Amino acid sequence: MVSCDFRRPAQETYRYLNGGRSDGLILFAPPSDDPLLPYLRTSRLPAVLVNREDSANILPSVKGNTENGLRQVVDQLLSLGHRRIAIIGHVPGGNQEAAVRVALVRSILADHGVIVPGRWILPALDQPADDAAEALRFLMAETIPPT
Repeated sequence: MVSCDFRRPAQETYRYLNGGRSDGLILFAPPSDDPLLPYLRTSRLPAVLVNREDSANILPSVKGNTENGLRQVVDQLLSLGHRRIAIIGHVPGGNQEAAVRVALVRSILADHGVIVPGRWILPALDQPADDAAEALRFLMAETIPPT
């Protein structure tokens, strides 16, 4: 069962999930103050957090290895001969995790002697397809565009 119904109070949601309708629960990146977590910590209902560790260290979790994944992306781009690399997706003052990933990619690239110009780090805001198209038009209009 996949559910994204956040209109219910946490206690009602827990009763619904724990009422025999579910064999377990996977929560994708719940906030650390999610009101459902205290119920799950004392429950027999198996639950796993994805991309978030339980602040009480009770519920099991799995997290991606962002740094390793980004190193693999950079290594692949470099192995294909790319040296002029742009980044689309950073929202200045917005998503903190996105900002961390952008900084990490820039750092990994810098370790290989590749510098991403600040103007080549472009936001993708509310309409990702439109924003990406606009960003690509900007980048491809550069005298020497990214590859």
